[in-house]
Amino acid sequence: MHPVHIDLDLLREAGLAKLPLDSRKLVLDWFRDQLKRRVHAHLMQRMTLRQQHEYEFLARMGNESMSTAWLDCELPFHRDVVRTEFDLLRMELRCQAPAIYAIETLLADSATEFELHLEALECLDD
Repeated sequence: MHPVHIDLDLLREAGLAKLPLDSRKLVLDWFRDQLKRRVHAHLMQRMTLRQQHEYEFLARMGNESMSTAWLDCELPFHRDVVRTEFDLLRMELRCQAPAIYAIETLLADSATEFELHLEALECLDD
């Protein structure tokens, strides 16, 4: 199974590569956060109470390699869950690309309009 990559290629595939840099970063951060939340929720539903406590303890320690080793042992299907959720999110992102561009355009137009208003106000002060 191939590892998932949350990067510019993901945005290209979704049709979002032409977003401004700061917007691309926001979308990638959102994607990363959503993937983490969804995988966590899915795995927690399939864990016993003991496993939940052990996993939460490891997660609080912040040692990602130890947490991954634990998952490999206790929930060997966890990589399948990551891939499935990644693919679902990727499809959602692709479907939402037109709306994301529309919002980006509205924000850019609003910012331009705001800048024009500021310039007009500055002229009034002179």
